[in-house]
Amino acid sequence: MRTATKKQADLFQEGVRLRMDESIELTVLSLLAHSEAHEHWGIAWSGGKDSTAHCWRDVVGLALRSLGGRATLKEIYAAVENNRPTENPWWREKVRQIAGRHFTRIAPGEFSLGEEVEFRLQGQAA
Repeated sequence: MRTATKKQADLFQEGVRLRMDESIELTVLSLLAHSEAHEHWGIAWSGGKDSTAHCWRDVVGLALRSLGGRATLKEIYAAVENNRPTENPWWREKVRQIAGRHFTRIAPGEFSLGEEVEFRLQGQAA
């Protein structure tokens, strides 16, 4: 791997940039190092304008999983409050929106992972 001679402050600055294969290699090395130190971890990526929706879905899903796969909105709020992926001041509304779109409503104000999501979270192919 080559060493950059000039630090690149952002994507739009001229200078030396890593090639894609170099970026992938650094990512793999970072993941391997992280996996040795942590039993549980998640990966997020930016997909553009709507990428935060995926982060919110993951945070709500992980909260549900940590609460036994089924929880009320009040319980989900408590689990998510200190793990919010954005500084959205209307985060409770976002949690409700994500819960309604991506998880199974089992009663008013109560959601579950649902069988398909539970299956995926256990590391099995859907």
